[in-house]
Amino acid sequence: MALTINPNHSGVLHGLGIWYAEASNFYPVWSKDAHDYLNKALKSDQNNSMIYVTLARLYIREKRFAEARKLLQKCLGLNNPTVPAEYYNYSKPESQKLLKQIEGK
Repeated sequence: MALTINPNHSGVLHGLGIWYAEASNFYPVWSKDAHDYLNKALKSDQNNSMIYVTLARLYIREKRFAEARKLLQKCLGLNNPTVPAEYYNYSKPESQKLLKQIEGK
């Protein structure tokens, strides 16, 4: 219903992307839906640090390390995050941690 009212609502798109990413653990075919929703969410709000981390985690799970690295570096380079508290308390340290985790891969 929310996407009927606002098809570009980044929060709803991100939430659906998370749901499909988790569901794709059991139904891998839903990975495409996760990517679609997360990419649309990111296009809608390019300063939402949480979306970068969520999509990067999906890429890491798929062993697409170069794409994950690019997203994590973009996240770390955000100058005006949508929610600064999320960025400084979660997304920034998580991005740094994930970059170390995939170093050399």
